[in-house]
Amino acid sequence: MSVRTDQRKDSPAEFLNSAHELEKLTIQLSVRENAIPKRYRFILGQPMCDAARAINRNITYANALYPTTTEQYARRRGYQQLAKGALADLLEMMRLASELLPIKDTVMNEWQAIAYKTHKALVSWMQSDASRYKDLK
Repeated sequence: MSVRTDQRKDSPAEFLNSAHELEKLTIQLSVRENAIPKRYRFILGQPMCDAARAINRNITYANALYPTTTEQYARRRGYQQLAKGALADLLEMMRLASELLPIKDTVMNEWQAIAYKTHKALVSWMQSDASRYKDLK
């Protein structure tokens, strides 16, 4: 039986989807002249793409690990922390881009919404992992 759109909940693996969407949108905006002019691409566009790629890459790496020991969980947690740090870096660059560049408000709002959705999903995943793997040896 199908569920109405307004009653749907986020997937437990929403962090994968939102990280992918964030990377895709960041790349699309970085090559758009009306979003990020060429003179800013090296200074802002490329680092934003690198940060978005780091978020997606580290989330993928962490998700590929299935911890059975505390060392493996620590490694997974490390990748999650790297993704969280890269996300904070991207959000700061997005803030700077919104102040310097002629990005439309609607585009910026969509971009920020995906970034915050990724952050929320990542934090939720980390909390879930903490409770799931608390009894590892």
